[in-house]
Amino acid sequence: MNFDFEIIPVFDTAKKAKIFTFRLKSEKFSEFKKFQLNPEVSSHKDFLPIFQRIYRIRDKYGCREDWFRDESELYRIDAIKRIWYGKGDLRLYCIRWSNSLLFLGNGGIKIKGTIRLQQNPHLLDIVNLLEKIYKDLMDYLLYERITIEEFIKKYI
Repeated sequence: MNFDFEIIPVFDTAKKAKIFTFRLKSEKFSEFKKFQLNPEVSSHKDFLPIFQRIYRIRDKYGCREDWFRDESELYRIDAIKRIWYGKGDLRLYCIRWSNSLLFLGNGGIKIKGTIRLQQNPHLLDIVNLLEKIYKDLMDYLLYERITIEEFIKKYI
């Protein structure tokens, strides 16, 4: 197993859904930590509602399908989503693997006046990275003939 990223738990404990993030080996911070440390993001009015949703996913409801949205028809991988917390322009992208497993990525503020993800280069880069990570993980899981849960127990 030779990925160019590592998987890191976001929380030590979880009642309903385990939540992880990724750190590229060439980067100092994980994708989710970069989201948190971005001053535009952390000062945004929707920052707290997104975190409240994450805590509810972790402890109370799991990864309910209706709490995630596809951004556009661009998606080729159905598991790549954004956390839905209501109308707003703050985006946090993730891989919703199952009802009990979530991988948080990065995000940012949608450019005002844009409709499509393709019109937001920073956000499109984040989605493309998540697609690459998902494909790498799926290739590995298929090759090894193991589930994501077995992989996490063994390596994380």
